[in-house]
Amino acid sequence: MDEELTSVSFKDTAFLQAFGLHELNIIEYFSKSQFYDVSCIDEQLKMQARFNDLQVTQLDHTKMTGIKYDLWYFTYQPSYFVIKKSQIYSETRAELLAIYYVIEGTIYQAPSLSSVLTNRTMTSLFYLNKAFDVGTENSRFHPLQGYRWLSDEPELIDAANASDKNAKLSTVNDQRIAFEFQNQMDKIIVDTFKVEPVKEIQESPPPVVTPVEESAAEIKVKRKKKEAGVSKKKKDVSTPK
Repeated sequence: MDEELTSVSFKDTAFLQAFGLHELNIIEYFSKSQFYDVSCIDEQLKMQARFNDLQVTQLDHTKMTGIKYDLWYFTYQPSYFVIKKSQIYSETRAELLAIYYVIEGTIYQAPSLSSVLTNRTMTSLFYLNKAFDVGTENSRFHPLQGYRWLSDEPELIDAANASDKNAKLSTVNDQRIAFEFQNQMDKIIVDTFKVEPVKEIQESPPPVVTPVEESAAEIKVKRKKKEAGVSKKKKDVSTPK
């Protein structure tokens, strides 16, 4: 497909006034444009019909190979014709090369799908990049306050669009915010890495162990054991050997 022809058009006013446009003469009208390939099958048939009494439609072109133009679709209200350009390889095999449309006598070449997608993508990227530029110009970022829009702060709009005096006031305001942010960060750092003084550890005296008072029952048991031991010794002494 001739991509460079998608930006041009063709219109023959004299032909339109003399003959008009209909499905029988649309290919003849198309042959006068720069889109027409003179080596096509249609031109060969026209040359053959010029030297005999047969019409072009009466000639057999089913076994011919090459470029062929055919009327694909048309309507009169409004005047609209669609012509397709095909590469004929055989009676059963053909390849579509290009599509042309004629609107009110003006011929245009339809762009390919790839060119349409490329153009739409480039257009979308252009406006997307422009939107990012506008967003960048109308926004401010500060580590302490985050993102903010100029529309949310009228003083920033005045600073951006007013005289140098307003711009200087905006600079002073930014310096004040930066100073406050620096002081706050210094305080956070000091509080984070603040070292507590080491406290002296005083050794406490060892605890005093006091004897546990014995209960009355324990004293009574010990007394009985003691008396039993004394009586046993007396018995051993009194017994003769």
